Amino acid sequence: MLFKDFRDSFLSISRDNGNSVGELAQKELVLRNHLMPVFGDMELEAIGIPEVREYTKQKLSEGLAPKTINNHLLSLSRFLSMAREERVLTTPKFPIKSLPLKHTESRFLTPSEVRRILEAARVDSNPVWTILIIVALNTGMRIGELLALDWMDIDLKARRLTVRHSLCRRSGIKAPKNGKTREVELTDAAHDALSILECKSGRVFDFAYETAYVAINRIADKAGLPDVGWHTMRHTFASLLVMESVPLLTVSRLLGHSSVRITERYAHLLREKQQDAMATLAMALGA
Repeated sequence: MLFKDFRDSFLSISRDNGNSVGELAQKELVLRNHLMPVFGDMELEAIGIPEVREYTKQKLSEGLAPKTINNHLLSLSRFLSMAREERVLTTPKFPIKSLPLKHTESRFLTPSEVRRILEAARVDSNPVWTILIIVALNTGMRIGELLALDWMDIDLKARRLTVRHSLCRRSGIKAPKNGKTREVELTDAAHDALSILECKSGRVFDFAYETAYVAINRIADKAGLPDVGWHTMRHTFASLLVMESVPLLTVSRLLGHSSVRITERYAHLLREKQQDAMATLAMALGA
């Protein structure tokens, strides 16, 4: 059997096994955009360690992050395992090794990447995703906090909002992480984006957790940034503030961290900016 001929069975069985709408959408995305173009016309029996190794090399050459490629490999492993369970694949199981992940600093968007993801969002079918991305970038709020945001927590006239709740994937709306409420001042961009929305009651972004993740994956993929998710917006907010020399304690409070020690992951950006400043001074002094 060809790889592509088992695709529908794989998704159908995954659905019957209790996969959420978001999980199914993510599997479809990986299959359509990545696995099918490479393996689609191959016989299942022809897929082995060399073919998987070549796929990994190809995706690395395309600039995909190791974590993203590991997600592809996990989907491939489950695909082949299910084919064996359904007895359409009889070759012995072989190990599909994940790429090692280095401990790297939090991924954040450059100004050009911000423009790319906003451009991709603007041509998406639902214009609300553009507004959500703008608010995420300008407030540093977690996606759960954004999805639980109520119009009662927003004061457009005073140009601020209060983070009181968070939407949890499993337990619904609850108190924000660390149980602390916090106020966030609205930038012009965030204020203008929220003002566009017509409904001014209930939840501002009335989406399920899975729906939001499917949307950002789709938009990031269109923008050519497949390693970007909602948390990247939060990291971008924090990183840009630190690079503009905003004190770590202030950034920590804006992010709602329980301790400034958590925020210290961004301290290297401040050191780099200070090093650049000293290098500029040395040039000015002719040193």
